[in-house]
Amino acid sequence: MTQPDVDTTVVTTSVVFGYVRLDRPDGYRVDLFRRRIAQYCAERGLALELTFADNGVPDTATTRPGWTALLDALSRTGANSVVIPAVGHLSRNSIVRGGVWAVVGCRRGGVRVRVGGWPGWVGW
Repeated sequence: MTQPDVDTTVVTTSVVFGYVRLDRPDGYRVDLFRRRIAQYCAERGLALELTFADNGVPDTATTRPGWTALLDALSRTGANSVVIPAVGHLSRNSIVRGGVWAVVGCRRGGVRVRVGGWPGWVGW
């Protein structure tokens, strides 16, 4: 009995996490951004593991539960990409954004942040 030809090529997909931060609590917008991040990842063949959110957290806040959970997940999994809708989700303040960016860059040799390029969104 002959064995059928089987393709044994290993297929790998980049595992990524998403992150959303809104100044004012708005569950509808958080869900909208999560869906858009999922769509962005699906279109690019990225395996979205989970999208973290800080809902109602000012961009100047130093305590961000969703952000902290994201950093923990990056450390645990070894993933090296985060998808955000726009840089303002890190912070609109360039000094704070630089600090947030530095924390991510120091993890596991650096983390790539992908900014969704949806119409009307700020790209980086």
